[in-house]
Amino acid sequence: MRESGRLAGTILAAVLCCAAAGCTGTGQPAPIGSSTPAATQSPPAAPANVMVCVTPAVTCAGEMRAEPASIVLAADGSTFVRDLTWTGWGSATARGTGTMERDDCTPSCAQGALHAYQATISLSGLTAYGSGDHAYATMVVTAPSTADASYDYQHLVP
Repeated sequence: MRESGRLAGTILAAVLCCAAAGCTGTGQPAPIGSSTPAATQSPPAAPANVMVCVTPAVTCAGEMRAEPASIVLAADGSTFVRDLTWTGWGSATARGTGTMERDDCTPSCAQGALHAYQATISLSGLTAYGSGDHAYATMVVTAPSTADASYDYQHLVP
């Protein structure tokens, strides 16, 4: 028993000496004037289940999706954004780009023609809800070449 205690003490002393001497873990001492690299901290992981409301003009209950390909902006479906691609999903802010389609409702919305515009969707206010899920609470949609260049939705977390 004494022998194993001495061995453990010797190993511990060697490790402490190596750390004090600036060993690099390669078996070679660190060059004079350098230090061993500090442990780097990873950024916090994004929440696993991040959603956004895909029908903000109507209701969000039951209409939450992760990285949706489209979002309906008008209650009657006459304005929507399709072909969305996302950056920053799961971070404090996310940005989607896609094509906004707007019905001109001429002579009526049923007979109107759709017109396409480039659009950007900015999401923020990442909020916990439900059983471990997270959702963006704020959505701002911009399409600079349209008459109504911006849509702003708040309180989107059910």
